[in-house]
Amino acid sequence: MPLRGHSERIGGPHNGIFLGAIELLAEFDPFLEEHLKLYAHPGRGNTSYLSKTIYEEIILLIRNKILQQISKEVQFAKYFGVIVDSTPDIAHVDQLTIIIRYVRENGEIVKRFLEFLPNTGHKAKDIEDALLKSLENNGLDIKNCRGQSYDNASNMSGLYSGVQSRIKTINPLAEYVPCSAHSLNLVGTCAAESVTEAVDFFSTLQELYNFFTVSTHRWEILVQHTSLRLKSLSQTRWSARHDACYALQKEWPGIINALNFIAQNGHEKPTTRSEATGLQQKLQHLETAILVIVWNIILDRFNAASKKLQESNADLSSVVQIYGSLALFLQDMRDKQYSEYKKKAKELSGVQVYYRYDTRRKKNRKIQADESRVNETIPSSGHDNFRTNVYYRILDTLSVQLAGRQRAYQKLYESFSFFDNLSYIDTTELKSLANKLVKKYPNDLEETLGNECIHLQCQLKDSLENTEDLRSAREIYNVLHSRNLRDVYPNVDIALRIFLSIPATNCSGERSFSTLKRVKSYLRASMGQDRLNALALLSIEAQLVQEIDYDDIVDAFARTKARKKRFTN
Repeated sequence: MPLRGHSERIGGPHNGIFLGAIELLAEFDPFLEEHLKLYAHPGRGNTSYLSKTIYEEIILLIRNKILQQISKEVQFAKYFGVIVDSTPDIAHVDQLTIIIRYVRENGEIVKRFLEFLPNTGHKAKDIEDALLKSLENNGLDIKNCRGQSYDNASNMSGLYSGVQSRIKTINPLAEYVPCSAHSLNLVGTCAAESVTEAVDFFSTLQELYNFFTVSTHRWEILVQHTSLRLKSLSQTRWSARHDACYALQKEWPGIINALNFIAQNGHEKPTTRSEATGLQQKLQHLETAILVIVWNIILDRFNAASKKLQESNADLSSVVQIYGSLALFLQDMRDKQYSEYKKKAKELSGVQVYYRYDTRRKKNRKIQADESRVNETIPSSGHDNFRTNVYYRILDTLSVQLAGRQRAYQKLYESFSFFDNLSYIDTTELKSLANKLVKKYPNDLEETLGNECIHLQCQLKDSLENTEDLRSAREIYNVLHSRNLRDVYPNVDIALRIFLSIPATNCSGERSFSTLKRVKSYLRASMGQDRLNALALLSIEAQLVQEIDYDDIVDAFARTKARKKRFTN
């Protein structure tokens, strides 16, 4: 909410949030009440410490204090990962967000917002320069960066001239991790565009939403026949597609009844009745009913996986496990479930229980002079045609895309994978894997890492009743921190901090854009960049705002406002 109002007078009806809060506090604080009586309207040349200039200076002081705290925490952790993304704001200024990920002293994995940078440009060189300058201004050394995560845009992920390759030229240890949540969306997009029937299905979903929302009268008819409202699709958020698909399956009979009511209503326009009839006929196709059931199941799992990947503490281990489990789930759908989905679709559609393929005239492909039809395979029925050319193709596309992207994450994860198997891995293999990690990070890790891992394995087996619970690097690090064992296993501590600092998604950048749109709204489109960064930082890092010492803020403010006059004889 805007702090300023139309006037800056105490007691005025439109003096804004800040002065209104001051008036409210004065009702319960005698000191503040006395201050308002004496200095509320002192006139030009006198000091009241109630003007917009004062609280803007205090906001900037708090921002600087938070940035100092972040810099201090990162320097203690030493290793960090970077996340960069950009979006235009309400004033059509392209804002580049800078996020860093690291492990705090208390063992907590955090992602911290640093700042928005305006109009840096979309070229990889410009973004690289902006990122390096921002890190330098905040006292961070790019040489300590161990991970970078961006979206799949070519200027960011380009192998030869993208930002990630430019950063790796400076620091080869800064591993690039494509955003796993964004990659999952791309997998779904590729499958949705793999067959015409899938494209038509999602077009029908959007047509239904558009048909009912274009008129309040039609929407009222839909409300009377359903309890769950239709949802619109989204090109970037596949959770929206899940919501749309779920609403259609859940309210299928009600939507059919609403369309039928409009189609038979003589008071409606002929075009409206025609549209309603066309949409009703599409929904009564068996293929549409099968697709709504299949896609609802797929999108439900993809949506749950995407939400898990978007968590702040998600790491490469989580990505590999979730991608692998999705691949197995899709394989199970392909092998066993089609007959069950067809049965449910027949119950859902209710009217038309045959495939459109069976009602069409079969076309014979013209063969060339040197061809024959001996080994030519033509689907004998609509069941075989739809299962082979639509159902299998969608699932196979999803499986192939998932497998390819999982291999990329698996390759990044391999170096640290033994930490997830530490409780039961063979000691010889454990030492070999630890030595490989030492070779990868020779300036960070010592050769004693292998012995430390074996020692830690023995201690965990001896002190814990169920070591099977320690199945992730994050859990092992929590044990080291909670039992104050980091000094006993210094190289294990360093290796885990490196691994946990590598970001698996850039979703924190997307979240900062939500704050950007709230802070720089259409009512405050002319806000300056310093004020935007300060308010955004206070909003995003609200936890740190509560933790800082405000006595330091008061002292800093007093020093900047001190006025000393020297008198000479």
